[in-house]
Amino acid sequence: MPSGSGAAVFFVAFDSNDEPGLHAWTQFRQQLLAAKGGVTPANEFHADHVGVWRLLASNNREVARSASVYSSFDDAREAVEQLQQRASELEVECFHGPVSASHGWTASLDGVVQMTCSRWYETGPISLDVSSASIASLRTARIIEAPVRARMALRASQRTLPLV
Repeated sequence: MPSGSGAAVFFVAFDSNDEPGLHAWTQFRQQLLAAKGGVTPANEFHADHVGVWRLLASNNREVARSASVYSSFDDAREAVEQLQQRASELEVECFHGPVSASHGWTASLDGVVQMTCSRWYETGPISLDVSSASIASLRTARIIEAPVRARMALRASQRTLPLV
C-alpha cells in the first residue's frame, strides 16, 4: 500500500470473478446505485483478471473507488488519468442510503458514474464534504504503478484500510 504524504490511487486485480473481494465491491456498488435510484447489472464481469481502482487519502484510508470494473490495468489507469484531467467537470450527487442515517455520493462525467464513495456516511453534509475532498485529492493523487493482487490487498486491508 502507498506510504508517505499525499493521496494515491491504487489498483486491485482479481484473479477470477469468484473472489470474495470482488463480490463485496460489487455488492456495495449495487446497494449504492440502487439507493441513488439507478439500476446496475448483477454481473458485468466477462473476463478473468478484472480489477478496480481505489483512492486513498494521505492517511491510507479509502475515500473513493471506481464505479466500474476494468478488464485490464491499462484501461483502469487510463480512466483514472482522464478523471484527474477532467476532475473539475465531475458532477457529484449525494443521496440517502438504504437505512436511516446513511448517505452516499457518486461523481459522474458526461452523465456516466465514474467514482463512488467507499462507505456510507451519517449525514448528507458529511457525504458532500467527503465527495469534495475526494475530488480535490484525485486531482493530484499519485498513481501506483502496478496493480496489487486481491489477496495481498486483503491482507493489507486487515491492517490499514477497509475493503468495503
